[in-house]
Amino acid sequence: MHPKLSPTNKADREYVERITRVARVVCDYQEARVLSGACHELSAIGYVLLRESGIDEAELCIGVAHSPHVPSFIPVDGIAFDHSWIEIGGAPIDAACAAPLPPSIPVAPVIVGMHVDDGRPTEITYGVGGALDEDGARVASLTLAAYFDAFDREGEPTPWETTIALGATLGLTLDAATTRSRHGETRWTLRAPK
Repeated sequence: MHPKLSPTNKADREYVERITRVARVVCDYQEARVLSGACHELSAIGYVLLRESGIDEAELCIGVAHSPHVPSFIPVDGIAFDHSWIEIGGAPIDAACAAPLPPSIPVAPVIVGMHVDDGRPTEITYGVGGALDEDGARVASLTLAAYFDAFDREGEPTPWETTIALGATLGLTLDAATTRSRHGETRWTLRAPK
């Protein structure tokens, strides 16, 4: 649980339940679409849904992450990779770690720093430093509107349409113009060691 939240406080539990509902909707979307390596898209959509759900602390982040979960045939103690995730008070929310693009072993999604399968703290380290690759640097330079607008999967809904549809499953009434005006100028926050 987020270090500033208490499991015995009803308001804190409800806050975490709201976060968890949004994160699960994003995870279900990823699983249904069999998306792999879609961290920027999933984090951006999740960020908008969290903010629209009243989670004003949500922050869209990008940086280099490190996972100790690598196949045994790779002779290293983990893998570093460009990644996007959401933070709330410094605690990561990461649906995309369940379907990674680098050759690492998928792990359960992370919600407020804990894996959803067993509640253990995540072993993934976020914002470890290092330069972003070309794609990561491009994403880090874009606003959310520019990223969503440039996103093109022929015959597929746009990220704006996906966000609105997923929002409806959460009971949110969103429209593209209002959602764009509220969140379109958002930029990823680059996370690196302090």
